[in-house]
Amino acid sequence: MYPAGWVLVLTPLSGGLISPQVETCIKGCQLGSLDFANVLPLMWCFCRLENCHLTEACCAELSSALIVNQRLTHLCLAKNNLGVGGVKILCEGLSYPECQLQTLVLWGCSITPFSCQDLASALISNQSLETLDLGQNILGQSGVMVLLEALKQKNGPLRTLRLKIDKPTVEIQKLLKDVKESNPQLTIECNNARTARSLCCHFLS
Repeated sequence: MYPAGWVLVLTPLSGGLISPQVETCIKGCQLGSLDFANVLPLMWCFCRLENCHLTEACCAELSSALIVNQRLTHLCLAKNNLGVGGVKILCEGLSYPECQLQTLVLWGCSITPFSCQDLASALISNQSLETLDLGQNILGQSGVMVLLEALKQKNGPLRTLRLKIDKPTVEIQKLLKDVKESNPQLTIECNNARTARSLCCHFLS
């Protein structure tokens, strides 16, 4: 039995074959440890685990999936409270050269400034991530600066970064300019406190 809310989408190719690009979609379900263990082997190219009450305890298995699951390229963990320790463990998986993830959505995951150094280190090490959505997380001025400093150091594969910046300081504005100059192919989308984005898992469109 699949957990309630399970959606599996198969995209047919020309000639009636089945595309390897398969979406695993679970929304609004409280996944217990047993359910989550059953989901992991079935994580395909596009995987949405949105608002599934995932916590720090699930992140070790998620981190392992990032390393060993070469077919997983797009992962949405929106609206899960992963905790500081959970984000750290997830970033360890992102840092491995075997990780093939291209899009990671951590929209509304209660990420704080304490996790930004781990995220920055992962951005420096990762060789595949093209889109990172950190919208609707209170990263603080210090957290945003840590991320921007990392991006200023390295011109990596990242092409889109989404952040929530309430009131950008002069220092942040300068860093944004420096990052743009050092990495012109990177787009940084900043939404302030008054701008609420609709649910973020739109990378399949």
